[in-house]
Amino acid sequence: MSVAEDIETEELRATKYPKLRVLTGGKGPPEPPVTSPNWLSTLKRGTVFICRANDKQVDYELYFMLYKSDSFCLIQWQMPDGKVWDRRVDPVLFSNQHKNYEVLQVYDLDKEKEELQSSDGENDGHDERDRTD
Repeated sequence: MSVAEDIETEELRATKYPKLRVLTGGKGPPEPPVTSPNWLSTLKRGTVFICRANDKQVDYELYFMLYKSDSFCLIQWQMPDGKVWDRRVDPVLFSNQHKNYEVLQVYDLDKEKEELQSSDGENDGHDERDRTD
């Protein structure tokens, strides 16, 4: 080893490097997007909502969620002329084909069913003998 190599090695050993330390604070991981790719599955049974198909510019359509499972949803589609159609849809495909949904109202279908069943046996205060059919 030569004298020049010894001096270089000594200089490298003498060089001080800044100490590394952990910095605290800053931002955490990014938040997931608010809109879900499967937004239809997040709605409850009895939800009345409007949404717009991706290929339409202005028209919003009115829907009512009747039944929901993992593989399909049964929704009622109310057309502008007042006709109502039942549609069985794949929630993921429907969510991808429709956007800008807004929930208008949520009905508790189980509660309304119980109320109807309890009122079936009642004669609403009228005597059956007074009834003329």
